[in-house]
Amino acid sequence: MFGRNNLPNASKKGVKKQALKAFLYLALFLVLMNIISFLITYASSRYECHIQWVESNMEYKYTVRGGCLLNLENGWVPATNYRVD
Repeated sequence: MFGRNNLPNASKKGVKKQALKAFLYLALFLVLMNIISFLITYASSRYECHIQWVESNMEYKYTVRGGCLLNLENGWVPATNYRVD
């Protein structure tokens, strides 16, 4: 039988192309899964922020880097740092 080094050059090139193509498909799949995961996490966190603060009559927003933020007199502060006395 043919060993790995006994393949004709045309077959070696075909195998390399198939391996590269498989690698690119895998990389594309992983990138798309990461994007989908990010979007689901972003949407659920934004919705959670909305549900938590919608009835407070305070201005709020969700950002990727800051999380859930509340607008107080001194600017936007993280909602986790806000306490009601």
